[in-house]
Amino acid sequence: MTLISATHGSHVPVITIHRGMRLAAARSDAGITQERMAQLLGCTRRTISRWEADDTSAPPAVIISYSVATGTNLGWLQSGTRDVLTPEFAQFAESKEAPAVAEASSVRPKGLEPLTF
Repeated sequence: MTLISATHGSHVPVITIHRGMRLAAARSDAGITQERMAQLLGCTRRTISRWEADDTSAPPAVIISYSVATGTNLGWLQSGTRDVLTPEFAQFAESKEAPAVAEASSVRPKGLEPLTF
């Protein structure tokens, strides 16, 4: 933990929230277990654990899937700032890998469909 000096000689901890921490928080707040998220994304629970611990970097498609599954703002998940996407995500959105908005519902994995009431 990094400490910075504050007034009167006291120390205030500096807390950096990394992408993995944001993924874990979004998943947890949505009431989704790592096991269930792994099922939704078609990977292993260990892979989810590694992304959330920042042992490995989650690809853009995974961040988007977390956003859809948890209802969390994509910009915050990706960069920590609401509605601000990094060049990596802007490039992904413009690539042929990213689905067009009109066809997004047809490519969502089972379990990540929009909620209907």
